[in-house]
Amino acid sequence: MMSQFGFDLSHGVIRDFLSKQAGKYPAPKSQAASIYNFDDVSNALRSNKTLAQFLRPTDSATDASTDAPNASLTVPTAAPTSASPTAAPPTAAPTSASGVVNVVMTVAGVNYTQLVANETLKNSLVASIKAQVASATNVEVSNIEVSLSSGSVVASVTVKTDDVDTVNGSLNVNMSSLKQNVVSSISALSGIGSVTDGTITISQVQTSVVRDTVAPTSQPTASPPSLVTSTAAPDQNATGTTTVKAKTLTTGESSFASARREWAAVIVAVLVCLRA
Repeated sequence: MMSQFGFDLSHGVIRDFLSKQAGKYPAPKSQAASIYNFDDVSNALRSNKTLAQFLRPTDSATDASTDAPNASLTVPTAAPTSASPTAAPPTAAPTSASGVVNVVMTVAGVNYTQLVANETLKNSLVASIKAQVASATNVEVSNIEVSLSSGSVVASVTVKTDDVDTVNGSLNVNMSSLKQNVVSSISALSGIGSVTDGTITISQVQTSVVRDTVAPTSQPTASPPSLVTSTAAPDQNATGTTTVKAKTLTTGESSFASARREWAAVIVAVLVCLRA
């Protein structure tokens, strides 16, 4: 019946409210004290045997006269219930970032012009640097590129990896031994003496990290459950019908269950008057 008047009621919310509030409120006021024009409503209900059952036998018109009229009509609503706390999502472990780690080092004591003129010796020197960097970073040699330029000999090393932070950290930890191992491996190359012009040393080592750009993914957010239902405003009084006015039923005066019974009687009375 209530849905026909525009009230969208949640049975689960009502049951939950009634079960929690049962026995916590004083007995409801009489119908005569709650309905301002109780005489009209009472007469309308008593004229129909089926509807007369909604009248309480202890109510009388005298009770209604002791209370001041209240023109407003308030629909009791269940108190909003707090949503159950949801468990916080587990903190995701930091993911590894792919990209490249760049290492630039100067190989002093080697003549660049003479070195590049000897293709075999140049390739051997590049292979030596790759092997030592791979050992220091635990990265496959196939993922390491080395290019040479002048300035004694400047070796630019590019390390491709799925975890740039780990590789960069390994380089920083092993930098001292890496420089020593590069010097030792170059000095041991066959024919290296033909392109040296002093003691072979490694200096001016610089490292940098370039991370791959990953487009951020949006996380769907769940909409909070709606706890408020819409209510329709009561119809305006029509000409020739009996006006029904009800007093505001506050939480301290009546339980939600008694309010439902009061409203059922009022609505039935209105329908009877409309049909008359």
